[in-house]
Amino acid sequence: GLLVENYLKGKYIKYNGNNGYVSQSNSGPSIELQVGEVKFTDFLHAFSHWVYVYTNHKMIVCDLQGILNEEGRYPVFLLTDPAINTEN
Repeated sequence: GLLVENYLKGKYIKYNGNNGYVSQSNSGPSIELQVGEVKFTDFLHAFSHWVYVYTNHKMIVCDLQGILNEEGRYPVFLLTDPAINTEN
């Protein structure tokens, strides 16, 4: 069989990798919160970290890559091919 993903329209970015890579880009959209300005990409890094902490360091979701779709009312990350790494 053939498995094909939908085409992701937009700027394709690798946000973090399973080899320790973390995008350090300061460009891109942000949101103003009570704590100050937060880049949208920081939410992806926080998600990876949250999974790691929530699973008591037994799992991490990484290799997050894809696009930020800002065409609708709310921005949405469309990600492809993430990696879920476990302790064992």
